[in-house]
Amino acid sequence: MKVSAHIRNKAEKCTIINIENAKVLINDEVYLVIAADVQGSNDKIYRVLVYRSKESGRDWSSCNCMGCQFTHMCSHIYAVEDRPHNTKSVIYDND
Repeated sequence: MKVSAHIRNKAEKCTIINIENAKVLINDEVYLVIAADVQGSNDKIYRVLVYRSKESGRDWSSCNCMGCQFTHMCSHIYAVEDRPHNTKSVIYDND
């Protein structure tokens, strides 16, 4: 997905407070689920969830900020998805 320069710039001002990942079975399909608490540029804290499937390619992300409700990508999601662990996870790739 192509992300605007505005979103990329705002993502640089976000701080990831907590981040965890786990392997989860949903409808007989294995997903890497990443949960992160992200502090935005306005000092509010948002929850970002990222789901990735290696098998079917069904991937989606969500954030509880208002911007995510009206667009496909907010700066908080991009801050999490831009991290190296999201493209290669020890838990996900080695099982």
